[in-house]
Amino acid sequence: MNSSKNRAGIARGDTDAGAAPEERLRRRDVLKALGAAAAVAPVGAMAQAAPVSPPEEWHDEADVIVVGMGGAGASAALEATTAGASVIVLEKGAEPGGATRFSGGVVYAAETTVQKAAGLSDTKDDMYQFLMNVGGKSVVPELVRAYVDNATHTVERLIELGVEFPPEQLYQSGLEHMEEYATTLPAPIRGHSPVGAGYGVFTTLRMAAEEKGARVMLETPAIEILPNEDGVVGGVKAKTKDGREINIRAHKAVIVTSGDFNRSPEKRRAFSNMAIAAEPIGPLNHTGDGLTMAQAWGADLMGTYAIAGIPAPEGKPVMFTFYLPKYPTAGNAANVAVNSRGKRFFNETVGYPIANREVFYQPGNFAWTVFDERARTSEMGVLFPGFTDPTQTWSHDLAEEEAQGLVFKADTFGELAQKMGVDAEVFETTMRDYNTHAKNGKDPEFGKTEKLGTVDTAPFYAIKTRPGMLINAGGLRIDTQARVMDTYGNPIPRLYAAGMSITGGFSGDIVAASGYSVGLGITFGRIAALNAVTETSL
Repeated sequence: MNSSKNRAGIARGDTDAGAAPEERLRRRDVLKALGAAAAVAPVGAMAQAAPVSPPEEWHDEADVIVVGMGGAGASAALEATTAGASVIVLEKGAEPGGATRFSGGVVYAAETTVQKAAGLSDTKDDMYQFLMNVGGKSVVPELVRAYVDNATHTVERLIELGVEFPPEQLYQSGLEHMEEYATTLPAPIRGHSPVGAGYGVFTTLRMAAEEKGARVMLETPAIEILPNEDGVVGGVKAKTKDGREINIRAHKAVIVTSGDFNRSPEKRRAFSNMAIAAEPIGPLNHTGDGLTMAQAWGADLMGTYAIAGIPAPEGKPVMFTFYLPKYPTAGNAANVAVNSRGKRFFNETVGYPIANREVFYQPGNFAWTVFDERARTSEMGVLFPGFTDPTQTWSHDLAEEEAQGLVFKADTFGELAQKMGVDAEVFETTMRDYNTHAKNGKDPEFGKTEKLGTVDTAPFYAIKTRPGMLINAGGLRIDTQARVMDTYGNPIPRLYAAGMSITGGFSGDIVAASGYSVGLGITFGRIAALNAVTETSL
């Protein structure tokens, strides 16, 4: 296979999209002869059959169709239009933005001008090694390297568009401080925190894409990837606001950047044991549609077992975790996590990726978050009400949640243990030992140092907590050019994908850093677009 570099300097290999018409026709004829089953990936019940013939009528057209308008989709739309392509973006929701819109907008990158302005030294090689240390065998080294090498440009591109990354807002956003993952100590500072958070980053990308001519069709979900007359990916079937089905032709390529399956119980059961146990806290319209559509074309999957999120209350999920009280809004409040046996099991102030995993590993895949009246009145530092579902708000005094059975309240630890259903003697011992350690300023069991405060001001509270699923950290298998790969390891011509919530190979069950997901989506959205626009127009 010959390879070349496109105008962005990204390595690009040839595909059969540029083959002679008679060569492309052979695939179409084979599909017709064998039936739709020939185009289905052997991955189980979640796959659907791909159409073997083009639609009778195309209702609209563009060079590139982008499925999903989150950070990756907006980035893809911007770069494709900047390169001169016509672009249509299909967005399922009434409000675009995906998970990026609700995030902090942090971008994880090395060797940036922002770091230099802050007087910080860092290297891409060190960042790569760190991501590999965390990801281990769950990640594809070439994909991780491609992100690391291009993430620097992502930061600079966002700055060029008007996003501000104040040097004083740089922070250590990953797990680099942990000895088992560290490559350099003291840990490098790579978390680029923008003014305006994720909403600001997404809005900047969206406005720039639309100014360049991208057409964004809201409340118009993609429902099927369609073939063209040559039997290769040639467009998308979508449903409009008024319920009409329309066929939109893609002369060059389709880029899938839609969300994960955190709001699809069927896909959670099919793909991930951790997702089954988790409380979904991601965008309400993320049901994994892109996975199903791509699988119909034989797309391979990887890493779908892994989820990224923050521990969330059972039954009324919001952004919630044991580590949040280390932030200033929580004052000096402290809390304790215990399992169903009434025992602590980890340092409650570790990063949320580890907290999420540790909760999953407990008996029954849950834990109890225990705090006192002092914590409850400390600006509710343990809760971020609302997040992606504004209906899931919590009352400040927790009275409503107590009445619903979501919060237990008691004047003694023994009484609280009875309501929690844990052994009272064990739980009382756990809390007594913890408070003794907190008063002495040392946690010999788990090494907790931040917010090592006592939990001793009645009444006491307990909330049943499960892993929270913000996004799936796996999905479609892609290569370094963002081409979707089939189950035989070959690229599916004219089909691309971008974003941590829809592609695999970048993370295992621990996401290495805040900003990895947002940065990855924007970065690979660009890579997908710059390769897609070089496809031969059909």
